[in-house]
Amino acid sequence: EAPAAAAGEPLTLPEVVLPFPVKLQGFSLTNSRLIQGGKTQDLEALALDLEGQDSKLTILTAELDHQLAKITLGGNISLSGDYPLDLALKGTLHKPLLDGQLEGQTLALTLSDSLQKLKGKLALGGVVEALATLQAQPLNPELPFDVALNWQQLGWPLTDPQWQLKQGKLTLKGRLKDYQLTLKAEGQGPELPPVGITLAAKGDLQGARLSPLTLT
Repeated sequence: EAPAAAAGEPLTLPEVVLPFPVKLQGFSLTNSRLIQGGKTQDLEALALDLEGQDSKLTILTAELDHQLAKITLGGNISLSGDYPLDLALKGTLHKPLLDGQLEGQTLALTLSDSLQKLKGKLALGGVVEALATLQAQPLNPELPFDVALNWQQLGWPLTDPQWQLKQGKLTLKGRLKDYQLTLKAEGQGPELPPVGITLAAKGDLQGARLSPLTLT
């Protein structure tokens, strides 16, 4: 059991030690169904290979082929100290989402460093192309974070956009009790010429306060 952290101090995670080495190899399911809340979903395939010894867990292969998406996960995490980790997730969305507008959309997420000082990168490809970076301290009660999202072009509807935001950059940084958001992009729509958009906001746990929208 983890010791309780004093107010304002980082959370201390418990050390988890496996009583014996664990190895799961070649586990697989095919042509299965997932029943949840009375609804049935197709599960085309599930494959899992992993190893664990002492406090280290290594995911050699984890693949899920669901009717909504195909996802693969790999990497390792140590269940001691600050829980150092190095994980990579990749996914491809299938047709059912948003009436097929996101079919073929890809995502690639990496998480590294540790749960004390977490770093992440997210790359989106296909219909929506964007790149996001993350730095955060999940074990800190104040949850400091720094998120940045960049894109060349976003639009709606996705398949034949009438409204577009180009050359966009969104940043969100601070902590739960005091954070700042900024958005800069070029907007365009039906009968609307290209216009620069700048938006800023500050917030806390109670809500956000928007500054006046600037158009140039």
